[in-house]
Amino acid sequence: MDGATHTSDRRAGIGKPAISANGSIHLNSRIVIDDEFLSCRSSVRRFRRGEVIAGAGVLVDTFARVYSGVVSASTMLPDGREFIVEIIPKSGLIGELEVLRRQTLSLEYRAGSNCELHFFEGRLLRDMYASDPCFREKVFSRALARISELELRIIANAASSLQSRLASTLLRLSAVYGKDAANSGDELIISQNDLGGDAAGVPREGQSMPAAPAGKQDHRRGPGQNPHSQPQGAGGLCQRRGFGEVMRPSLPEALRSAASVGRFPGPGATKIDRVVIIDDYSVARGGATALAVLSAKLFRGLDIPVTYICGDDAANVELVALGVSMVGLNSRDLLSAERAKAFVTGIHNGAAVRMVANWIAANDTANTVYHVHGWHQILSPAIFRALAPVAGRCVVHAHDFFTACPNGAFFDYQAQEICLRRPLGGSCIATACDKRSYSHKLWRVARGSNILRLLKDQADFGRIILLHEKMAGFLVGAGYRPERLTTIRNPVAPLSIKRIEAEANDEFVFIGRLDEEKGIEDAVAATRKAGVRLCVIGDGPLMPLVAASGDDVRAVGWQSHAEIGPIIRKARALLMPSRYPEPFGLVAIEAARSGLPVIMSRSAFLAEEMQRAGMALACDTADESAFADTLTRFSQMPRDEVRAMSERAFRLSPDLASTHEEWRDALLAEYQSLISTNAVPELTDGVVIQGVLS
Repeated sequence: MDGATHTSDRRAGIGKPAISANGSIHLNSRIVIDDEFLSCRSSVRRFRRGEVIAGAGVLVDTFARVYSGVVSASTMLPDGREFIVEIIPKSGLIGELEVLRRQTLSLEYRAGSNCELHFFEGRLLRDMYASDPCFREKVFSRALARISELELRIIANAASSLQSRLASTLLRLSAVYGKDAANSGDELIISQNDLGGDAAGVPREGQSMPAAPAGKQDHRRGPGQNPHSQPQGAGGLCQRRGFGEVMRPSLPEALRSAASVGRFPGPGATKIDRVVIIDDYSVARGGATALAVLSAKLFRGLDIPVTYICGDDAANVELVALGVSMVGLNSRDLLSAERAKAFVTGIHNGAAVRMVANWIAANDTANTVYHVHGWHQILSPAIFRALAPVAGRCVVHAHDFFTACPNGAFFDYQAQEICLRRPLGGSCIATACDKRSYSHKLWRVARGSNILRLLKDQADFGRIILLHEKMAGFLVGAGYRPERLTTIRNPVAPLSIKRIEAEANDEFVFIGRLDEEKGIEDAVAATRKAGVRLCVIGDGPLMPLVAASGDDVRAVGWQSHAEIGPIIRKARALLMPSRYPEPFGLVAIEAARSGLPVIMSRSAFLAEEMQRAGMALACDTADESAFADTLTRFSQMPRDEVRAMSERAFRLSPDLASTHEEWRDALLAEYQSLISTNAVPELTDGVVIQGVLS
């Protein structure tokens, strides 16, 4: 494994760093290592995609943090097939539970992409476990959650179909006889046992395992065996390897016994024919469309064919110039359309259904994947009816909560509080929570019923991407099964390349849509009460209110990403006072990566992480006095303390999100897994049953 043991002097933290003034370690089910604990770091190592990091059954006394890229963790099922238990993303930990319990690794860890891992000595964890009761509680909670998730995945994925057994049997025979079998003069025999038991030759219950031929490697593996260990002589004994040691897979001399459906295929993997991106809009004015457009650009950068299907006029000249095939409905969104028409098309847009269905009928291939980003402004939930024939190759991105909650926010606009009612339950339907009226709430209930019927109740749509891990609880509460949900954090680019010297500034800034749920009214009221200045960047229904807020509020309207940087160079902190549970808060990390501290709502999913890292302050932003007091305190904070927050934000915030490349690669990994699950793949080393991301 060339290059796998590269070591550097980088000082690495694990997870979201937060170090107190006295140099102690703070833990939030993740670990931070200060200079005081630098001796605990073992090494920094890089792995190429597909390389084994550690095999099952290994006893190690180091744990690792994924600094970049992703790592897959897999185990062998009793029938010999490989089951991918989880994908460990950036900032995830490997081996921490085994180190604490001094047990051997139960899973095999393999680089899912080119990745860098930071390794640390196990005594760090054990010392913290012995001395910190809160840490012990978090360890137990995490372990129980992982066990529960694994049970659900095995129940959902462990079945083997006749089609998959037949496909892998044919591929195995192809490996034996080659592609020119018709001219070889040999007779190909497929036994009843091949089809009735397992394509890899694993015996059915009650049968014994035949011995491997002398001098040949036996690829029929049981639980805990390393599928890529080299045999020692004819006995086929496996060499156990530790983290990062060289472990090259050996090629069989005569046959490879099974087809592999790998989540992270190597160079010979099934090629993606085309990525079809589906969104209401083709030009970004909000987060979901911005990410849809970004993904198209990133895929074209790898020369992957892309089709962009949208509800508007598809007039994105930049995408056209990159060679993206644009397909538009040429329709208007619900707020711009005639009211009677919007009433109908918001629930079921027949034209959108026909557009998507016609494209699929004319262009779909077995290796085409579909990614739905936005649908609730133009396309409507009905597009999932059109996508049903390709649901097994379709990813749905939950940029908000419309996949579960009728009003898309789990927020009661009338009571001005977060809503924990079960979506579309009796209490939900009876509650007038809509920002407009109860009759509009009933319309949303009709649309919500449509989305739950066409998406939640259709298990074939098996991959729903969340922006943050905390979203999962809300969707599970709405009836989605946990194994269908996977988290890929948004990619973030800084608004300013150079650190903004927040300590020298006195103006606060709000960036976002000027809607009630974004809390712009709370920001205006609190800054007025605190006697500080506010710059507002964005547009929306509440722009007239903002524009009339007085001389201390400067409204500059909507600005592009590149235009925002120069505007915020005079800012002291970003305000993110969202009233609903903000699923990610992209702008908070964009600002932090530019060196701006963040003052945010406690309900934002990022609030706890950012506050612990010392780059943000969280408060009840809906409470005018509490919000104003926080602004006053921050305005009066000593210059060196503000500078320290700014520098921490600039340095540590990248750990809270993905880079563009990491995000792109994570999406492609999801697509590859869908193709592998739903199509006959090329031959590799073992049958894999698809797991689900943690």
